[in-house]
Amino acid sequence: MATPKDTPFGRVAFTAFTMKQILDNPLEGETPTSRMKQIGMINLIYQMQLTNIETTITNIMNISRLSRDAVYESTTPLLTRKLLLEEQVLNTAGRGRAYRLVIPEEIFGSGPFLTLNPGKSE
Repeated sequence: MATPKDTPFGRVAFTAFTMKQILDNPLEGETPTSRMKQIGMINLIYQMQLTNIETTITNIMNISRLSRDAVYESTTPLLTRKLLLEEQVLNTAGRGRAYRLVIPEEIFGSGPFLTLNPGKSE
């Protein structure tokens, strides 16, 4: 069974919610270009989570073809806004540590965008 975040409406609502959070709340010294990069990055991470691809920095780099610095540049403001969380996990060799970026479940659980029903008027 599909969860609300897996439905087409849930995907559109998530994108609209994150765009509004990023565009309506600029951080000090942040450029419009930086905000657009963040919108692209949060949507890439969202799609990776939906398709069960591990959202490590290395996997994000491989999919996006961005450098490590470019990934950090676009994810640091998302961490500041609390649209992303950073979790420490074992690396692929199982001996070292890697960081995984995840969208907090709180955004999906109680977010007003997921409780909307486009077919019914209130």
